[in-house]
Amino acid sequence: MKEQKNLVIHEVAFAENVIRVVETDGEFYVAMKPLCTDMGLNWETQRQLIQRDQVLKQVASMIRVTSLGKDGKTYTVEMLCLPLEYLNGWLFKIDISRHKEGLRNHLIHYQKRCYIALFEYFHRH
Repeated sequence: MKEQKNLVIHEVAFAENVIRVVETDGEFYVAMKPLCTDMGLNWETQRQLIQRDQVLKQVASMIRVTSLGKDGKTYTVEMLCLPLEYLNGWLFKIDISRHKEGLRNHLIHYQKRCYIALFEYFHRH
């Protein structure tokens, strides 16, 4: 488990969703379960996909986050997180054909944005 130091949670708007990004010691991680849930993906299936992938399983981290709930109580949760720079790779691994049309269109939108981001990176440097 990644040691929690100087932890900050950012909420980043992406398409119609909010991506929760955990910043710890200057490094950025994406909390995967909330992202999958927000996107309409089955969390357990995506967790298994990450654990089977030879690259993603090496960079995934469990990060403990303590936050104040809406009810005023303090909650501590452990979240499976990927470094932000690996998020596109995970998105490319999702098999769109396995999902219903509404979600499929949403996933295609995400993946197109990732393709464009990769293209722009390599053609602007």
